[in-house]
Amino acid sequence: MDELTLEEYLNAKANDFGCRHVYEFVSMEPKTGIKRSNGTRTTEEGHLYRVGMNRLAQINPDKSINEVSILVDYDGLNNFPDSGMVRPGGEAKSAAIKRVTDFKIPELSQASKDKIGKDRRFKLYFATPTVFKHGWLPDKMDSETLIWKKNSFSLKLLTAAIGKPVMVGGWDIDKKQPKPMRKAVPAGSVYYLEILDGDVESIVNTFHYKNISDFSSQEGFGLSLVGAT
Repeated sequence: MDELTLEEYLNAKANDFGCRHVYEFVSMEPKTGIKRSNGTRTTEEGHLYRVGMNRLAQINPDKSINEVSILVDYDGLNNFPDSGMVRPGGEAKSAAIKRVTDFKIPELSQASKDKIGKDRRFKLYFATPTVFKHGWLPDKMDSETLIWKKNSFSLKLLTAAIGKPVMVGGWDIDKKQPKPMRKAVPAGSVYYLEILDGDVESIVNTFHYKNISDFSSQEGFGLSLVGAT
């Protein structure tokens, strides 16, 4: 979904939205391997396997380089270079980086804020996976009443459109061990909430372009955007 379409969705300006499938940007390719003995480091019979690996797709076949880029919003790294090469991920593949100065956060119009204030309802869209302590329910949300008391306001969950959970983990560089695997609510999930108590500006300031996750929010999990219904 491009930036303009996303803003139209958040501001409830249309019912039909054009989107592109993720596999236009990421291609699956098989990788074949065989198990090796830890003692002799030789291959073992009957242990041939094949797994699916993801690679950034080359959108334009006439060009020799990929046209897919990933935007990383960060803070606290004051001496990070404006450009250069990095090795992201466990396989140490190389990637070029360049500082972006014209990034604009998706906007919620004043008309949409007024609509939320009048209807007392809004949608919460998750742009990245989010990990909650209680499965798909955020911490401090009552599992029976579905009332969520947060900061100075109170909300009630009306319904949610979520996909199958995704597993998130990673490698702990400090402890030199794998991080615990957790089930996450997938990116693209939407929660519809009713405002029981509180004002719109406080809700927008709390949720819009903020990381709402019970685990690892500082790593970018639970990036949420507020939208009108």
